[in-house]
Amino acid sequence: MNHPRELPARALDEATPAEPPITEQAPPALTTDPRHIGVSWPRQGARRLVQGRGQYVDDITLPRMLHVVFWRSPVAHARILGIESTAARAMPGVAAVYSGADLARVCKPW
Repeated sequence: MNHPRELPARALDEATPAEPPITEQAPPALTTDPRHIGVSWPRQGARRLVQGRGQYVDDITLPRMLHVVFWRSPVAHARILGIESTAARAMPGVAAVYSGADLARVCKPW
């Protein structure tokens, strides 16, 4: 069988099925309540967010609230032989420093 580009133009036209004629009919109604289709509704609070006055979870400060930082090894699959945390514990505002060994005593592995 020949490739379609190799066929003569007349044979290519004969091989292509005829398209049905286009009729001018209204599309069927998708819903009985078309008030929401194609209508732009403003988001509640969008003006506040666009003006930079939005409040996010990171903006909330509660009494006795602490932040947690997880420090992971920058080397994949490295064998960590020890962790020196005295400098981290001495920093102002640090409430606690825990290593994986400390957490293993409290939490069971998955």
